[in-house]
Amino acid sequence: MIAALHGGSTKKLAATANFISLPQSISAGNGSGNMLSEPNAVMEETRDYFSKLYGRLPPVTTPKPWLTTPSILWVKERVLADPFVGNQKPSPGPDQWEKWCIKALSDFALALVLDLHNYSVMHSRFPGDLKDMWITMFHKRGLLTDLTNWRGLFLSNFLANSPISWLMTRLTAYSLRLRIVPETQVAVQKGVQSRDLMSFLVGMKGFDYLAPEGFYDAVRAYGLPQSIIDLDLASQTGTECRIRTFYGPTSPIVVSGVTKQGGPASPLKAIYTTSLGHRYLDDIAAQHVDSLVITTANALSADPHLPNDSSQVVVTMVEATDDSFIFAKSLHAAQSFCLHMEHFQFAYGWLTQWRKTF
Repeated sequence: MIAALHGGSTKKLAATANFISLPQSISAGNGSGNMLSEPNAVMEETRDYFSKLYGRLPPVTTPKPWLTTPSILWVKERVLADPFVGNQKPSPGPDQWEKWCIKALSDFALALVLDLHNYSVMHSRFPGDLKDMWITMFHKRGLLTDLTNWRGLFLSNFLANSPISWLMTRLTAYSLRLRIVPETQVAVQKGVQSRDLMSFLVGMKGFDYLAPEGFYDAVRAYGLPQSIIDLDLASQTGTECRIRTFYGPTSPIVVSGVTKQGGPASPLKAIYTTSLGHRYLDDIAAQHVDSLVITTANALSADPHLPNDSSQVVVTMVEATDDSFIFAKSLHAAQSFCLHMEHFQFAYGWLTQWRKTF
């Protein structure tokens, strides 16, 4: 426990999870308290649950001051000076994107795979039923019979995955080089490890709830190419998904506009979205008297010895994907910062789980 409180791993504090099979019986979603165990009833209830979970209403209309905050415009200037153009030779090397079965193909067979891959990349199009997916479930917590305690994990075709994986690989490296993502968003920073204590923060979030409009707003605000949005839209609009149950797959549901759990783009899409709010809050905190400012003891005593003694750092928020710490020197400032971030994330479908937040 002491080691964990000093930033060490909390792995030893938790028991190893056991494998949990898909539920044979589930609670009816109508609030009646009835249990369903007949195969067709379980499959239909599961299908209805995920259909509602992944259903999407139009994004709320709300002012978005974070799109024009000074930090965002500063990043946009860097992007426009060094634009993201991807790979000038659009056929990626075999060791950078395919799995072992693709890597083992002959040159002739691999050329066909590369042609299909490049067609999707260059035309933002996924032909036929290439985008069709399976949804399998994994248990998070609570009663096994309650579907709200399960999460959906999307499994997709290789050729539907590879163009997005390739885009995210290139975009991640570019984002780090141009410092598009704030340095205190540690999820993509090289050489930075977010300790397990971060995992104790809980939001009513999850990729399932995150609207893709946040990623699209970030792409536009940072001055990145429209083709990034086009490719993502093509990959996740009108996707037919079948849910695995204990009794077999359900009939398909059509999913659009979902940041999929297990999707290659989901982590970076979430990070890009939160980066808008992160930079917005940094700009607000820079003008607040109760922001947390870190400097050296020598600087505080007006006795500098090193160049670093003349520096100071304002720390407002530290994030690891969708978990965050917000810092302030007063309760009033913390309340103000939290409300700004609630306004931001509400625009894109996320809310804080206040009951589990400290």
